[in-house]
Amino acid sequence: GLSVEGKLAFTSASSYYTEKSRDRSGNPNKSLGGAVRYYREYDLSNPIMNPDGTVDYPLVSEIRWPNTEYQGGKPVQASYDSFRGYSRRLFYQFSTNYKRKFKKHDVSALALMNRQTEINTGAAAIFDFPSYREDWVGRLTYAYNDKYLLEVNGAYTGSEKFAYGKRFGFFPSFAAGWVISKEKFIKNITGDVLDFLKIRYSEGKMGSDLGAPRFAYTQIYTTGGNVPFGYNNRTNYGPLYYEGRAANPDQTWETSTKRDLGIELELFDKFSATLDLYDEKREGILMTRRTVPVWFGNEVPSGNIGSTKNRGYELQLGWQDNIGENFRYNIGAHLSQFENRINFYDDPRLQDEYLKHAGKPIRWDRQAPRLINSGYYSSLDDIYNQAPPFVGNQQSNLIPGDLMFVDYNADGIVDSQDEVAMEFQLYPRTIYGFNFGFDYKNFSLNTIFYGVSQVGRTIGYALLWDFQDGELLAHPDVVDRWTPESASTAGKPALHLGSNLSHNSTRSTYQYVDGDYLRFKSAEIAYKVNPKIGKLDIKNLQIYANGNNLWTWAKNDTKLDPEAFGGSTYPVVKRYNLGLRLTF
Repeated sequence: GLSVEGKLAFTSASSYYTEKSRDRSGNPNKSLGGAVRYYREYDLSNPIMNPDGTVDYPLVSEIRWPNTEYQGGKPVQASYDSFRGYSRRLFYQFSTNYKRKFKKHDVSALALMNRQTEINTGAAAIFDFPSYREDWVGRLTYAYNDKYLLEVNGAYTGSEKFAYGKRFGFFPSFAAGWVISKEKFIKNITGDVLDFLKIRYSEGKMGSDLGAPRFAYTQIYTTGGNVPFGYNNRTNYGPLYYEGRAANPDQTWETSTKRDLGIELELFDKFSATLDLYDEKREGILMTRRTVPVWFGNEVPSGNIGSTKNRGYELQLGWQDNIGENFRYNIGAHLSQFENRINFYDDPRLQDEYLKHAGKPIRWDRQAPRLINSGYYSSLDDIYNQAPPFVGNQQSNLIPGDLMFVDYNADGIVDSQDEVAMEFQLYPRTIYGFNFGFDYKNFSLNTIFYGVSQVGRTIGYALLWDFQDGELLAHPDVVDRWTPESASTAGKPALHLGSNLSHNSTRSTYQYVDGDYLRFKSAEIAYKVNPKIGKLDIKNLQIYANGNNLWTWAKNDTKLDPEAFGGSTYPVVKRYNLGLRLTF
């Protein structure tokens, strides 16, 4: 039948803040605020071993700042209910849906329109121009006996970020499917072996205005300051008008064309498999041009010039069966792999190939380009006979045992132009997992494993280096540092204090390791209890114990969660639960 639906949503939010400041007029060091501080000195040469294995050091002296009586400044200034921000959003949508079945024919249609208006002032107490977005969507579906399937979609979408004539884009898509297992000739051939077989294909175009600057299609001018004229007796004339970024009236939607071929299979009422092959091409990506003549004389506008590609596959397998009457088990696995590349990034024509973006993975320049570490300087002759580094410390501050970097472009110096792309980025190209479970009478067990490979990982500054910021603190592997005696077996550079770490901590392959790992994601064991408890109408009672993030096997075990890149992210925690499930 026919149905009509309408939606209306309105949200409005405003925020205010209150603050107080302390009196610091009597404070001998106003820049440190109105707080009380302590300076303590410890005797680090006489550690005290506690029974629990921790280490303390004797306290030598303690100084209370600014004096022994000061309790902090008193509040002398306060502001109440100061404006912080305001936002308002209006959304409305109308849709008409038609669905009907004619014997073996299933038909449906959808027509939809929505519009959104939004205002967001941020911290400024001035209303900006409202932003608008509008969508007109249509969809038709047809199925014959649940065997032949077809779907056609079209979206006509508008964004106020673009100029007239460029604001709306049409983005069509379609999908088709064939359930082969419903064909009589297939049933005659396969008998009871084949339970289900379906082939499907979809292709569509999508549009995006994410990241597109507003009003880039019109020239913007700003004013401020004056122009001085004269030599000895200057006269200022104003106001002075500035031309903003050059306008681009042709800026419009980025487009993405996606294709997917899928196969779904079930055999013997036990085995199941799903395979998806896909690719995606993004065209007209908004980016700032990188090849601009020196005489242009203005800030370069963004344009629809970038392009990328992405392709891969996803595979899922499953098996479930019984052994005897009381034991039922299931096994599953999944695997996905992909690769992506930049097709065009407006690279300068004469730029070295290894520095060009085209042909490299997406985001390679933001995540993993780095200098190549070629070992350690073994002597002062090594330091002064190699290409001098223009990263970190100067050549004169280096010592034997510091890291040595490759002058990749052979220009006689080591600098950012010698950074090269890594084989793998900081996102995995391969993701896999498997699960196992069984039910035996009232007992059940379920487990899930998850892993990634073909991924790089960086070791955080705090985890890698010793004696940071002048502190006399070192990691256990400090014994593997470079010394003249251990030069051939050293596992880390020579020791430095504080800022002298800047050379060795330069972004290089020394901090970059293989990030592959396998995680025991979860496990649960449960037991069903007879639910008859007095007069309570309990349909199901189950006692269970489960755990999450139980164990991780990492190819390079750095004592950190392999998903917490850099060491500054709070790691995934290990969790155990014990509980009851009741159903009344």
